Amino acid sequence: MDKRYSYRCGRLDNLCLPCNTNLLNMQSLLILLLIGLWTPLWSQHVLTITDAQKANPIAPYAYVYRDKTKQLTYDQIARFPLDSFQRLNQQEIVQFGYFYDKIWLRFDLKNKTNEELYLIHSHRIFHRIEVIVIDVKGEQRAFQAGEKAPALYQQVLTRPPIFPIGNNPKVVYLSIVSGNAYGDYIHISNLEQAIAFQKNNATWQSFSLGIFVLVFIYAFIFAIRLRDSLIGWYALLMLSIILFYVDFYRFLPIRNYFNPSFIYLLCWSLFHVYFLNLRAYSKSLYWAILGFN
Repeated sequence: MDKRYSYRCGRLDNLCLPCNTNLLNMQSLLILLLIGLWTPLWSQHVLTITDAQKANPIAPYAYVYRDKTKQLTYDQIARFPLDSFQRLNQQEIVQFGYFYDKIWLRFDLKNKTNEELYLIHSHRIFHRIEVIVIDVKGEQRAFQAGEKAPALYQQVLTRPPIFPIGNNPKVVYLSIVSGNAYGDYIHISNLEQAIAFQKNNATWQSFSLGIFVLVFIYAFIFAIRLRDSLIGWYALLMLSIILFYVDFYRFLPIRNYFNPSFIYLLCWSLFHVYFLNLRAYSKSLYWAILGFN
């Protein structure tokens, strides 16, 4: 009886050997599958904030997705795997260029300080910005600027936007709808740095505007005293630059009355027409420029 029992056990062991092998193979495949699914998350860089007193650029850690339909919501984007996003290669600037899609940014954060963090954006002209923050506890907060519709006509007519993202953010999604967001700096820092950024930005813009105003005044005075038409055209060019500058940085709502971009381009081309004396050297180019204007 002992022999038959041992024989049966050996037979059973032989029969179960392929089953055990298949089970091991399935476990190996399952482990490899899980590794493949988690590999993109392991490769994603986490922005670790160790000093909130300085501006920390998010560009090396951000992933971008272009929504050409402009219909995707956060609930849909959050289910997208990381492979669907494109890694940004810039060191500091989030360089979108001139885009007409809806842009989604995603980046991971780890705050090792006890300070509240703020997301600072350098650009002004947006149709809409939305920030969704998921903290370490899984709680979600959302902030927005601009209007949902009509997207082509609504703009954020304020200083560069600043969004509070708390002291324990984990994942941040940032959506932008704009026709022009070229060369944007997006940083994360504390409130002191955020206020200093706004102040320094306004200081340099006012300084630049003051230089343009002084050049315009001097050109206008010399054009009258010397009775030089070319200097008069240069003064007009400086005035158009001032109007363009005031409109671009939203110091005055002059776009409601006329298009400063057109005035700027018109004065720029007319000044060079007279500066190069195109009427004497190239009448065809002279009339072509006047005609296009």
